Amino acid sequence: MLIKSDYPPVPIPHSSFPETLLTALENHISHNRTAFICAESDKQVTFKTVYHTAYALATFLHQKGFHKEVACAVLPNQWEWAAIFLGLTLNGGVLTTSSAVSTECECKINSASLKWSSQGLEGGQRRVHWPGSTRIE
Repeated sequence: MLIKSDYPPVPIPHSSFPETLLTALENHISHNRTAFICAESDKQVTFKTVYHTAYALATFLHQKGFHKEVACAVLPNQWEWAAIFLGLTLNGGVLTTSSAVSTECECKINSASLKWSSQGLEGGQRRVHWPGSTRIE
């Protein structure tokens, strides 16, 4: 049975997902629009901040030779996730996550299963550590 939509066809993008998303962010930058609001502190983060943070991380990772690798981020539910995801994907990287409330044992198990399930990571694997979004190792 053929199903036909009442809506027009959606054009297929010719750019990557992060490029498409960053282009959409650019449309909100000039208006200084809020992208995220912290539920605990009411602190607002603009699309401009997300955009520039993503490119800053992408530049840093590129300078460190990070390309097409897997990074793990462990942090609570914060706006920085968006910037980390975009920064990594701009370098062809993949973001894997671990809960900020995971025990050390759970983190070791998750890390071991990542090495086991992903071919070729053991030699070139890097660990991204972003405590309070202040530094990366």
